[in-house]
Amino acid sequence: MPTFFEALSYEFLRNAVIAGVLAAVLCGVIGPFVVVKKLAFISDGISHAAFGGMGVCFFLGIDPLLGAIPVALGCALALGAVDRQTIRSYDAQRTPIRAS
Repeated sequence: MPTFFEALSYEFLRNAVIAGVLAAVLCGVIGPFVVVKKLAFISDGISHAAFGGMGVCFFLGIDPLLGAIPVALGCALALGAVDRQTIRSYDAQRTPIRAS
């Protein structure tokens, strides 16, 4: 049975470990900011909008990343331009449950 260090001799596994560590560090830094600023659902919405750009580029035979980045940036800029008084919160609101 190979050990973890023997498995790291494969380049794809080294790349996966590096990507996992980078994602863990970045999510650990950005995650609390997103939750405190109540932006959890808006970040989810932007990522889902990026799927549309990826789909169009995939349909046209272009690299999907070239569609995801501009669409995600465009959505983020458009939502940033919206007046803060128009939208009370970018996150879901908790409604109290009333006993009947």
